[in-house]
Amino acid sequence: MKSPTECLLLGLIHARPLTSYEVHKALRHLAAHHFSSSYGTINPALKRLEKRGWLQGADLSEGGRRKRQYTLTEAGRQAFAAWMSERDVADQGEHGMLVRLFFLGLVPEAERVNIVRNLAAAAEAVAGSMAQQRTQAAQVAASVEPALKELAASQLAALDYGIAHHHFVAAWLRERFPGWAP
Repeated sequence: MKSPTECLLLGLIHARPLTSYEVHKALRHLAAHHFSSSYGTINPALKRLEKRGWLQGADLSEGGRRKRQYTLTEAGRQAFAAWMSERDVADQGEHGMLVRLFFLGLVPEAERVNIVRNLAAAAEAVAGSMAQQRTQAAQVAASVEPALKELAASQLAALDYGIAHHHFVAAWLRERFPGWAP
């Protein structure tokens, strides 16, 4: 199983070999609002990917400093491509959706269409699931004791936000990629 963070790293290293410092720098500059760029997240993930055979590490020495440079292996390319084209993406949340959109340009156009369709369908599925949860929560909220009414109201508001957000994501995908999303 690949996490969106691991796939983010595979995607970054897809274009060219990078050191963990360069990965950290790229994340900080390209995607700091969406992804953790701490060395405590990056370095263990790079080691896991290398252990799986998806990255190949090489020790380098530059100016007296040692560093490890990572290159994507063929197995890593295949793992990345398989993850990008997974159909069941709803359980990977925003992180998984954002990584797929971030690296959409790395896959052939025919596959991009399917990825966008999967993302839109996942967003609608999550909105539908949350709407069902909201219906059940509203029934419970109607019968809570007065001291819990405000809590119930804020929980319903959170569900309303989630439903609206996921409908927005699906609509945005249809608008951004006309003809690709259902």
